[in-house]
Amino acid sequence: MKSNKIAEILRNEGNSSYKERSFNDALIKYNESLCFSEVDSEHLGLAYANRSAICLELKKFEKCLKNIKLARLNNYPKSSQEVLDTREKKCLELAKKSKGNEGKKFFRLSYKPNKAIPYIIDGLEMRTNDKYGRHVITNKDLHVGDIVAIEKPFCSILLTHSNFVDVDKNNKFLRCAYCLKSNRFELVPCQGCCSAMFCPSCQQEAFESFHKYECPVMDKLLTSGSVHIALKIFFIALSAFKGSIKELQTFMNGIDKMDKNFSIFDFNISQPDNVKSYLRYMNTLTRSDGKFSIAQHEEILENHPELKEIYESNKDFIKEFLHRQCQTNDHYFHGIFGQKISSNDSRAYQDLQQSIGSGWYPFCSLFNHSCASNILRIYIDGKIALIVTRFIPSGSQLFDCYKVSFAKHSKDERQAKLLKQFNFKCDCEACEFNYPMPPHIPIKNAKLIKLAKKIEDECAQQQNINGKSFHECCKQMDANYKDFPSLELVWLQKSFAYLLLLQARHESENN
Repeated sequence: MKSNKIAEILRNEGNSSYKERSFNDALIKYNESLCFSEVDSEHLGLAYANRSAICLELKKFEKCLKNIKLARLNNYPKSSQEVLDTREKKCLELAKKSKGNEGKKFFRLSYKPNKAIPYIIDGLEMRTNDKYGRHVITNKDLHVGDIVAIEKPFCSILLTHSNFVDVDKNNKFLRCAYCLKSNRFELVPCQGCCSAMFCPSCQQEAFESFHKYECPVMDKLLTSGSVHIALKIFFIALSAFKGSIKELQTFMNGIDKMDKNFSIFDFNISQPDNVKSYLRYMNTLTRSDGKFSIAQHEEILENHPELKEIYESNKDFIKEFLHRQCQTNDHYFHGIFGQKISSNDSRAYQDLQQSIGSGWYPFCSLFNHSCASNILRIYIDGKIALIVTRFIPSGSQLFDCYKVSFAKHSKDERQAKLLKQFNFKCDCEACEFNYPMPPHIPIKNAKLIKLAKKIEDECAQQQNINGKSFHECCKQMDANYKDFPSLELVWLQKSFAYLLLLQARHESENN
């Protein structure tokens, strides 16, 4: 429940952190204060003004000016306007002297997009056979560093609590509940609940597509894990039919009769209103044979102030819809990772990222596993960028890595984990030929060892990609692909991945 009293306490806690120059801690408190501030109260304006002060300290001048504007639009006390005027003047002066950090985004598709699926490149195709089932091939040569897809999830949830992975409990005050972007200097609060913030450009769309149903039960959903996922898909589906449960039921009954061999390539996702296409595609997916309890889903709907009557009148259909989502989600929902917001630079690849949510990526779900994969997933504020890590000739399949690779795990360890978690025995090239682990992989080009060491040393000092080093890394990995596996190429792959993570963090922080 909104409370100006709580908002003031939180803002004062933020002020204490600000005085100690603990700006990230202060920012969390100011954002939390925004969430608890009552609509149209001056506490909103005060919290935005406080946030503008942090932006100025961190030389985020454009964000500072945006927060000053928000403060004025949200009843910042007229008696203190001089404070904002002075800050604005100083910000404008400093901004003129600053070169800024604007520029082209690194993460862009390397080739023209597919017309029907605009987040993947033209040239990728789906194939089906007995061994691999559905899988993706390329009809053109792909080179190291090529970005072949940047997919945002059809449905995602932001995690603030998990029994399985470490998550930041403050995510709801640091990331947009719609796009999951770490847009913490510009987030605006939901006007109804105290547990969701949004990018200004996302707020209306989020409310119309699902949050109007989430809002009254948001606190329960944030701690419910997979329950939240299934219910959110239901909210999205119901919203697509303007709240008409009868129209949704008619639609779902119709798509039950569809050919189950359709894939994401058979639908046009380029249209703004694409929820129905996603629902059609989701209905073709393999479902788990498991029986899932939906008791927690039912409890939330039975006590939902807006949906309890709809639920009681259409219980059988809604229960079937939710159970179907649970069965599908068991196979196709994946963890979402993001760059750590408050972390020291670290040499460890995994220390640059943390779990921030879960989501369904229809295209990325098509990729099969290899312990010697040829693509790499990089998460950028909820989106997945797929980047080529080994030369892939035309006609070849693209392979992802399901958490275990020959460079980090022995064959026995990989086989056991894949069988237990994904229920298949891997026969990829690394398993078939029993690739050795570093440092026992043979060196085939000693000159590249020097390059690998040089780039690794540079990684320790960088905040984002050094273009020259990155392109040299790509060039050598591409030119020497026939030497794989070799110690120098595995070493270069490691630095390649680390450089991409640095760049993802840089873009996340500065866009």
